Amino acid sequence: MNNEKINFEYEASTMNDETDRNSDDLGSVVEEGEWNEENECTVIRTCPFCMKNFVMSMMAFHVRSCLQLWDSLHANNASNEKKRSLENNDSSSNTYLNRIHPFHPMQTTQVDHACKKQKNVHQTTPTSRKLSNDILFYVAQFLEPEFVIGVCMRVSKEWYDVMSRVPLSLSFDNRTIQRLKSIHSSSIIVTDLDLSYVPVDREHIQIIANQSVMKNLTKLNLCCTKINTLFLTTIISSDNLKNLRILNLSGNKLEGEAIEIIANNELVSNLQELLAGSNSIGSLGAQAISESNCMKHLTSLHLNNASIDEKGVEYLTDSEYMKNLTKLDLSENACKDEAVALISESPFMSNLQTLILKNNKITKEGAEMISESSFLTKLTELNLSSNWIGDEGLMALVSSDNMNNIRTLILTNTNISCKGIKALIDPETSMRNITALNLGTNNIGNDGVLSIAYSDVLQYLTKLELFGNNIENEGVKHLSKSKYMQRLRYLDLCNNNITAAGVVSLATSFSMKNLRYLNLDDNSIGCEGLISIASSHCLKNLVTLSLEGCMIGNDGVISLAKSSCMQNLKSLRLHNNNISTAAASALASSKYLTNLIELNVQCNNIGIKGIWEIATSPYLQNLQQLHLEGNNITEKKEVELFLREHLKKVNDVLL
Repeated sequence: MNNEKINFEYEASTMNDETDRNSDDLGSVVEEGEWNEENECTVIRTCPFCMKNFVMSMMAFHVRSCLQLWDSLHANNASNEKKRSLENNDSSSNTYLNRIHPFHPMQTTQVDHACKKQKNVHQTTPTSRKLSNDILFYVAQFLEPEFVIGVCMRVSKEWYDVMSRVPLSLSFDNRTIQRLKSIHSSSIIVTDLDLSYVPVDREHIQIIANQSVMKNLTKLNLCCTKINTLFLTTIISSDNLKNLRILNLSGNKLEGEAIEIIANNELVSNLQELLAGSNSIGSLGAQAISESNCMKHLTSLHLNNASIDEKGVEYLTDSEYMKNLTKLDLSENACKDEAVALISESPFMSNLQTLILKNNKITKEGAEMISESSFLTKLTELNLSSNWIGDEGLMALVSSDNMNNIRTLILTNTNISCKGIKALIDPETSMRNITALNLGTNNIGNDGVLSIAYSDVLQYLTKLELFGNNIENEGVKHLSKSKYMQRLRYLDLCNNNITAAGVVSLATSFSMKNLRYLNLDDNSIGCEGLISIASSHCLKNLVTLSLEGCMIGNDGVISLAKSSCMQNLKSLRLHNNNISTAAASALASSKYLTNLIELNVQCNNIGIKGIWEIATSPYLQNLQQLHLEGNNITEKKEVELFLREHLKKVNDVLL
């Protein structure tokens, strides 16, 4: 197999020449209408063999041609190598025989016969054998599901059989529906189906409920699909859902009766995760879930913004069927301390590892109840954001031995000051293993950052979010100098009072060498700040850089585009930075930004020339998300078509 790989790389140019000679034939096939779906004529994919681009409608035929050529090339190589091998063997063998029996012709004949037999052993095999089914199956699991269905399954019968075993994750649209209708094999495995934000109709429902390709579904996403109770009943009553493990019904304005239909259906008795947030299920829905034997396998339950009151929480916490829950999300339900007491005192909540109660009406008393609970000792993640717990609530949490397993602590907008931070870093604190800390939108200031930066209690932090905390350059310098911050991979300092001087301290800090994500949005770092980032060898591992509203201008972007230190970037956000076409041209011509997947240049002064250069850039061909709203762009529909035509991988264009 290794030899084949080497030969294939060596022969790539030969194959490209051959496919050029066949291009006219391929074009004629399309004209004759062998594949005439209009929606396939604009989708471009790259052939995995010769790396040429073709529309989807002709890709399968082209791949077959490449396979035949590959067979031929390997046959020629094998034949040439065999000839060389036989010549060497004949020479050495005849020398040996002549040395022993110089006049014995019989020996030479026998050697020739043996060589002929050996030659048959080394005859070339079809490509399907060289590219084994196991390898095909393994590789196909990393391909786009649409490519598997639209191309790979058309190459040959053998490929079709292999691809029929590949678990597929599909996002529905009209093209996917047509694809599924054209496939009649019941052996295809669709395990993950995403319909989110697509208004469902009867056709969608019938495919999910009745087509045999859906019988292996384990994950179904119906978030924000405007699904009604009738459609939901049709789906839930289908045998296709008997293997379902994850069901997302968020954002559909469903009421308690709809949840009751699900909860009492034995066909979904294997459900492990239910997301029903942003619905109006109320206490009735909570009661239906808690009283159903079919829900006993649930390990994750999301009922955020679902009109759940104390009565609904009581149903859940009193149910033996909820004893396997490891994650519970009751955010945005106006729950008070009484609801927290029900959770804290329930033996059926003893397996909880993640508890999310953000944006409720919980006070310091609620935090104290959690800290004193002998049933919540397995918690590893606690989110109490946008509640009124204050410093005293935080002090209660960090001083409790019941909370010593906490790894992620999220306390955004909870009125915490330096007093609470000092309790968090106290040597006697029980929370000594925190890896992710979010204290955004509090008022900790520079002194709070000083306490965090030089505390060995927080030395295991990999994620730190301190946005909106009135932090200045002094606070940033504390983080930069700290030996305890060396594990940080994610740092969010947006919406503070940081200038270029603070950014320079970050850019020259070896403690920041492991950062992958840096957010400095809404800080006035200017051109100088971005230049220091762009030239930083300490920040060369950055994958995401967010600089929205940072007043960086064209010169800053140009310096970034020319920097080899930024070549690992996959996401670059430059929203509202007063940049123009010159900056767009620099980005488009940068050989160091070839890994970019997301580019956000909203609300700037980029004209149509800059858009054209981005679209035709040979270096930005990996872009999948491109945000251009708020620029000098007219004729938006034509521009979007132009962008999609040239940036083949883009699936999200905002104009």
